[in-house]
Amino acid sequence: MACRGGHSIPRIHSLTSDETVAVFTTPAEKSLFGKLNHKPNLQRRFLSRLHDALTHPAPQTFVEKPFEGVQNLDRLRAGDVMRAYCVYADEPPEYNVFYLFQITDHRYDREPVQKYDRDAGEVLAELRGLESVAEAKAYLDRRDAHDATDVRRILDHL
Repeated sequence: MACRGGHSIPRIHSLTSDETVAVFTTPAEKSLFGKLNHKPNLQRRFLSRLHDALTHPAPQTFVEKPFEGVQNLDRLRAGDVMRAYCVYADEPPEYNVFYLFQITDHRYDREPVQKYDRDAGEVLAELRGLESVAEAKAYLDRRDAHDATDVRRILDHL
């Protein structure tokens, strides 16, 4: 059982056979495919780590709470510098979701993390509100969610 820093309601994660997908927000997409275009080795490192998380039977083991005072945002690390600030949610029926807000090769910067933490709270509420598989699938389709095959395709083209 993991307690979400500052929240009084613990979130429980378990091994799952649900499909795991990743949603890239516009800032996450821009940072990975814009700012990091001149660093393909870092792009590959991050996408490889994301692929591992999407195919692992316990995807929640790939995230950690980033910093004290950050309540909703998690960190997905890829090596010593690459990290993504995200929400990991296993509440939608038959899905695990990595909702990526920012991908960076820089050290921690409190301002964007605090901004994304607020957005992450809203995303968590949306994801927790999805009650059926059809509703979850429609939500993820609208956000162009990527599965492991999609991420592998991107990696193969880098």
